Amino acid sequence: MSSCRDRTSSGSAPSCFFAGVGGSGMSALAQYHAWRGGQARGSDRAFDRGERSAVRAALVSAGVALSPQDGSGVAGCDALVVSTAVEGTVPD
Repeated sequence: MSSCRDRTSSGSAPSCFFAGVGGSGMSALAQYHAWRGGQARGSDRAFDRGERSAVRAALVSAGVALSPQDGSGVAGCDALVVSTAVEGTVPD
């Protein structure tokens, strides 16, 4: 996988998946990546439980696509960014 700051061979920003995107640092990184024109996707267990609705809304508004934290959203991404708060047992 490449880095989220790298460009793909076509010159476009890569598709990055942010595991633990509901945290303050990860949500900022995902929003920044989307703002720079990259495709940002992510998941967070808090969203799966219906928590942190304001953060969820801000991410969606910024163009970050959200998926359940079940491993389903990772496929097809160029880079995976994982929060240190995400345990090794999480499928993402």
